Parts: sequence; structure tokens; C-alpha cells
Amino acid sequence: DNAGWLRRMQALHEWLYDLLTLDRPVIAAVDGAAAGAGFSLAMAADFVIATPRAWFNMSFIKVGLIPDLGAFYTLPRIVGVQRAKEIMLSARDVGAQEALQLGLVLELHAPQQLLERAQAMARSFVGASPTAVALIKRSLHDALGGGLPSLLATEANAQSLAAGTSAHHEAVQRFLSKQPPHFVWPSTPSQY
Repeated sequence: DNAGWLRRMQALHEWLYDLLTLDRPVIAAVDGAAAGAGFSLAMAADFVIATPRAWFNMSFIKVGLIPDLGAFYTLPRIVGVQRAKEIMLSARDVGAQEALQLGLVLELHAPQQLLERAQAMARSFVGASPTAVALIKRSLHDALGGGLPSLLATEANAQSLAAGTSAHHEAVQRFLSKQPPHFVWPSTPSQY
């Protein structure tokens, strides 16, 4: 019934909000179908990597439903409103290569490299300032919802917080003493 669906969606939205606002990077590794809510869930990640056999489909309209699990928030921010409409209203398959071209996917890797790459990306953040990571994520979410004055205020506040952390002070000292930084993004292995 309608009330049951509403309660279900509200519970999912509480969980989704926690995921989207998590102060740590979320990495999705897709090796196969990401359809319906699976597509939405992948788009909630900060980084999506996939294999050539991955495919994405907003299949909701095929069963008389609308996209859920945050797709109206995430998908147009990734591909733009017009392309999001086309993907949602057509319910067509988006293959891995097209997903890469559209920005749905950051990188494509051979299936046997996918998990290793996701773990390398995750490990790279061990050396990053947790404060800076959290503030960057929060500021990016805020950036698409407000105007320039509010974004500049968010940026100034976030930068003042980040500048006061021990992670920042240590990174500056490492730079001045010509030591390598703690945070280093892993090089991209040869793709499939």
C-alpha cells in the first residue's frame, strides 16, 4: 500500500543520506549488471570503477515506477539533466565504455584487476587528512545546490578548518623538507 511504500522509501532515504554524506570516500566496483536501485547505488559512490562487462540500466519505468535511491540527485549531477532524462525515460542499457564516456565510471579495468584497484584507491586515502576529505565532500555536495556567495562562504569556512589540522601542518613540513606526501593517489594500472 502507499503508506508501506512511503515508510520503505523514508527508511532507505535515511540510509542513503548517511552514505552520501559519509566523511570518507565511497568506492563502487561494478563487474556486471547495475540495474534499477543497483545503478542508483553505484551513482551514490564517490568513485565508480568497472570492468568492460559492466552495464547500467535505470529500469524503473519498465515496471511503472520512478528511479529511487537518490538517482534524481546523483545522476543529473554526473551526466546533466538532459542525458539523465534520456537514461531514466528510455530504460536502455548503458554499456561500460559509454558509462566511461558519460562520466558514470571513472576507470575500466580487467575483472581480475578490479578489486585490487578499488583497494589501492581506498588505501591511498589512509594518508589523506580526514578533515580535508570530509570538507571536500561536503563542499562539493553544497556547491551544486547554492549560489556563488554561499559556496564561497562554505569554501572559506572549510579551508579555515582544514588549515588548523595537524594533518595540514605535517603535510607542509613534509613538503618543505622535500619528503613525499602521505597522500598519494595510486597510479592507474594498464587498463583492460
